[in-house]
Amino acid sequence: MQVLSLARSIGVFSRRPATAAPFSSIQNAADSSGVPLKPTWSVNQLLSSYTSPKLSSTTINRLYDLSALTPPQEQAQYQALKRELGELIKLVEAVRLVDTAGTEVAGRGELGDADRRSLEVIDTKEYGQQLLRNAARTKDQFYVVDSERRR
Repeated sequence: MQVLSLARSIGVFSRRPATAAPFSSIQNAADSSGVPLKPTWSVNQLLSSYTSPKLSSTTINRLYDLSALTPPQEQAQYQALKRELGELIKLVEAVRLVDTAGTEVAGRGELGDADRRSLEVIDTKEYGQQLLRNAARTKDQFYVVDSERRR
């Protein structure tokens, strides 16, 4: 509760209705802690301001080819997939636009996990190849996976 009191005293939280995010001009009611009762913005609302990427049928078919999956045969399913991929691309592009200059990553990472690995494993040339040896089929240091589709 002390944190909430401090936050209210410096104007972070207020018992008055909170104003909406810059994506909306309406005001939203907030609870006693200043938390909005309804969302003030959405990812869909944010992404709607970005232009939709143009995905060609060739690109989509290439993705299916690389993933060894069969593309949908019905045009409606194909168009729905194209629309969903476009939305994912818009999300990725929105994340790429975030300015991360001067940001330092905190949390789990290479340095954070370095003490969890044995130095013997890190220093060997065989690191990363141990599971490959257990595979039923390999070719040129890659796993071979059966697919429903023939090339």
